[in-house]
Formats: sequence, structure tokens, C-alpha cells
Amino acid sequence: MSRTKGEETTMGSLLLWRHNDPLDPGFQSAERSRAERSISARVPPGLTLSAEAAAALQIQILKLRKEIRTNVVSALNEGGIAVNGTSTGRSVDSLNLSTKDGLRICMFMQNTLTRLLRLPLVSVALVQGKALGGGAEVTTACDFRLMTSGSEIRFVHKHMGLTPGWGGATRLIKLIGYRNALKLLSSAQPVDPATGLKIGLADELLTSTDGDSCLEEVENWLNQYTNGSSQVIRAIKNVVVSGRELSQEESLKNEKSIFGTLWGSPANLKALAQKIKRN
Repeated sequence: MSRTKGEETTMGSLLLWRHNDPLDPGFQSAERSRAERSISARVPPGLTLSAEAAAALQIQILKLRKEIRTNVVSALNEGGIAVNGTSTGRSVDSLNLSTKDGLRICMFMQNTLTRLLRLPLVSVALVQGKALGGGAEVTTACDFRLMTSGSEIRFVHKHMGLTPGWGGATRLIKLIGYRNALKLLSSAQPVDPATGLKIGLADELLTSTDGDSCLEEVENWLNQYTNGSSQVIRAIKNVVVSGRELSQEESLKNEKSIFGTLWGSPANLKALAQKIKRN
């Protein structure tokens, strides 16, 4: 894509959270599509996200913070995944983990998912299978959640003798409110697309089912939020995040500061020039 001086590209990037490659041990490889539109990170089949994969996920998130041309990051779950946190790629056996080990996993994933939530990009979790336990928590760290027919999000922690520990409960309350969050966590009931749309956990039910078609549908859906200057999109995300997490006084200061960076910027001047022409 050619760019003129002072112009921001509107091309978004996608971080694909795949669950279909038995040869890839986790979030270790990032590959760009021929249009430089996607960054792909694959998760192997199975029901766990290994500690190695979790570490690689954090590395990908840190890299995305440096992506100056990115508007979008997407997490794709294709076949059902429950992210529990392991050291070797096998299911976590809590009997073999000390409290200290469990807290290390907890703090690491809280840090990783908070970084994902605060990325200056619009993020999407595409749920095509079953996002269970920690997988459900990961979806709450994205700005939007899109689901396909037959998919589900389920906080199964109760059946594991646990509560969410990766920040999922805190984020869930902010997404769907106290009462709905309490119902989902205490019942461990699956959330299908219809229920997700009703309570505000899901943003859209996609008609596509296969990976490539879903990605195309996701990109089309996202265009309504990511068209325009990537500088402006990142600034909007920053303002919204600060409004959710900071006190009103601090949020107002941040909003003023961000506004100042955009006033007179190429995006601002271009929009004003276009408005004058239309008039």
C-alpha cells in the first residue's frame, strides 16, 4: 500500500488466535499475509494453553504495541479451547502446583491480558468453538466478541474448585454488570450466541463457519469502527480505556492531552479541508 507524506493508512491488522496446527507449540511465530493485513499466531489442538504459549502471547502483545500502522487485533478461537495455564503443554494438575506457582500463573496472565485490553488498537475475540475457563477470560480482554453458530463461552471455574484469576471476573462485571456476572460465574452455564447478544457479552452472531470466511466477515464488521486515520482510532481507544479505568479527574486530563495531539494533525487538517470542499 502506497502512502503519501503525512497520511495514515487505514489498513487494520489481525492477531489470529488459531487452534488448528499440531506442529506449532503456541504463540511463537508471527507471519504476515501477502497484503500485510494479518499477524497470525497459532495454538495447537488440545484444551490447554501452555506456559510457553502464554509467554509467546505476551511477546506478541508487546510487539503489537509497536505496530504504528495497526488498527485492529483479533483473537481467533477455532475448535474449542480452555486456557488453564500449564508448564509443559499438558493440563494443569493443581495437586502438583504450590500456591506460589498458582499465583505466578495468575499474576503473569493478569499482566498479559491487561496489556491486551490496553493496547491502542481495536481488539476482537472471534469464538468459533468453545472458549472455556481461562479461554473465556481471554475473550473479556478484547474490545468485542464475535461468535459463530454453535460456539459458546463458559466460565467453568466453579467446577475446577476455582474462581477466575486472570482478571476475567473484574472485566466481566464491567461488560455485563454485577448480576449477570454473578449468574454466569456461580452457575457455570454456557453462553451461546443468542444469550451472549442478550446480556451484552457478544457483539455479533456471524453467519460464516469456516476460518477464512469468518475472517472476511470479521473484517467487514470491523470496518465500521476502524475506517479512518489509525492515529485517530488509537487515540479514541486510549480515551475510552482511560475513561473506564481512571478517576474522572485523571480521565479528563488524559482526554485533554490526547485532544491536543490531534488538533492540527494531518488527520484533523485533512478532515477540515474535505468539509470545506463539501460546503
